[in-house]
Amino acid sequence: MADTEKYEFAEIPTSVTGWNAIITSNNEKIDAYLHTYLQCTLGEDVSAYEAGYFHTDEKYYLALANISRQPALCLFIEDGNTDQEIRGQRIGPITNAGWAWTAGKPVYLSAVTPGALTQTSPASNVRQALGLALSATSILLNIDIRESLYGTTTTTSSTTSSTSSSTSSTASTTSSTSSTASTTSSTSSTASTTSSTASTSSSTTTTT
Repeated sequence: MADTEKYEFAEIPTSVTGWNAIITSNNEKIDAYLHTYLQCTLGEDVSAYEAGYFHTDEKYYLALANISRQPALCLFIEDGNTDQEIRGQRIGPITNAGWAWTAGKPVYLSAVTPGALTQTSPASNVRQALGLALSATSILLNIDIRESLYGTTTTTSSTTSSTSSSTSSTASTTSSTSSTASTTSSTSSTASTTSSTASTSSSTTTTT
């Protein structure tokens, strides 16, 4: 009995016996290969269709667009309580009769309510797109978890401010150096004039 080339599913000829075990084995392979769903151990109580993020304690909590509770990794597809393991969907179509989206517009992680979704774009430094609304009640999930998409605006601003401060400080130092050089030059000129006057006085005394 041969296996398929890509996923090594067992082929089932019509004459084969024990096909129940073969189908069970194939189903287990499908479950292992497909990554539409995540298995999520919860760190708090959640409801279906809320967004979740993965914390450092290896549990899932309600996500929020505030950098510290990002990135969202999935939408929970069932209710769950603390320490319970439930499923979260990370990609593909998902439908909820309670939604009221504008079709064709992006859906983002909310920056206001933990776990909530919104079509009002949050600030650029925390904005995370979760998918696109296909209808009023369905979303095509395609969660973007690239860290470069959020948390950069503040850093850039800080860097710019630091650069400006450094430039200003350099300019101030240059100006101060120039002023010192000018003062030194003026002092040298005064000394030269004094020397010249002294020389003239000496010459006059000698002549007298």
